[in-house]
Amino acid sequence: MYSEITYCSLKRKSYSIPPREVEAFKILDVSFLQDTDLINSGVNDQVAFAEAGSSTVLNAKLSPGSYTVANFPQAVDAAMTAVGTQSYVATYNPITKRLTISAPTKDFKILEGSRGTTAYQLLGMSRWAETGPGKTFLMKNKMNLSGSYPLLLCSNIQVQGARFLSDYNDSASSVLCSITPDSNGDVITWSNSGEFMLVGEPVSKIEFSLIDSYTGNEVSLSSPLTVRFAITDDVSDLGNYPKDQGMETDPVAPSPEPAPVPLAENTQSAPEKRPRTEGQINNQKMATAKRAENLRKMQEERALREAEAAEITRLEEAKRILQEAKKKKQHEAALRKAKRMAKQTTDADVPRGKRAKRAKDCQVVFDDEEEDADALHAMAPQLDQTPSREDNYGGIFGY
Repeated sequence: MYSEITYCSLKRKSYSIPPREVEAFKILDVSFLQDTDLINSGVNDQVAFAEAGSSTVLNAKLSPGSYTVANFPQAVDAAMTAVGTQSYVATYNPITKRLTISAPTKDFKILEGSRGTTAYQLLGMSRWAETGPGKTFLMKNKMNLSGSYPLLLCSNIQVQGARFLSDYNDSASSVLCSITPDSNGDVITWSNSGEFMLVGEPVSKIEFSLIDSYTGNEVSLSSPLTVRFAITDDVSDLGNYPKDQGMETDPVAPSPEPAPVPLAENTQSAPEKRPRTEGQINNQKMATAKRAENLRKMQEERALREAEAAEITRLEEAKRILQEAKKKKQHEAALRKAKRMAKQTTDADVPRGKRAKRAKDCQVVFDDEEEDADALHAMAPQLDQTPSREDNYGGIFGY
């Protein structure tokens, strides 16, 4: 049975339906108001950087909203200056369309996206490479503030062979179409002129979402997302609908046709539509298997690239930590040497060892000299000058 459904939701929401086997699925049209901000909180609003002499990672937060080339550089330098230890200046070159960030005194570097810089695409940086260190940096890529990034319409309905592959996450949703908005504030309408896509599994709920192809995050809209789509549980039903909404089906037994009517002279019959041959059916199966194999290889290669990038980041981080530890040890050794030199200079005039012993002995000798002088003075004969009548020395002087 063929049926058309209109889905309308402001944020991704699941709508339950009676379980039914869905053989084919098609988006008919999509419409929404392009009113998203260029910078969204927690999505692309952070600039992670480090200054020379410190291992601390500084995180500058950009205010959510829409920006132009006139005010975005000021927003960047104001956010970095607010968390740094020096004033930063960001300037935009309208000729090269690239951003330059500089600082007056200390060297600094802006870290790559894998270490915290979520606004690297707005700045014109690479996700896998940092900028420094240095005092001035000219960004590698052009600054893109257009906001015209492809939006992917995704659904929980698993369309065969359609998956969302990105550098950010592995989404279990099927990618149904890619829409590129023109400018902010416009109503975006997309109509599908293609064929139905094969599903071949039961469906009990339906949900749609818009995914930013650059960040891998869901787009937050201020107005509802409206999706009109069609599903069917029997591909043979599609023959009763316009060709642009149908799909080529497997051949069925032809019904008896009436005898051909003789054509008038100079009249040509319409070309007969031939059913697909067994070879065409086999070729389609082989092409489907080849697409599945290519998808698997792409996933393996992407996983390998991510593992290599993570290993490089880990080795660089370990190298940085070892260098900082080495510098710290050298600094501590220099401080200890300076303390030893200062102590040696202070103690140079203080006698030590044999010199100290000789000085002590000399001091003892000098102290004894005062006591010996008093003793000698006491032992010397003294002239008795007190008068005495009894001492007449034998009367030799006639007393």
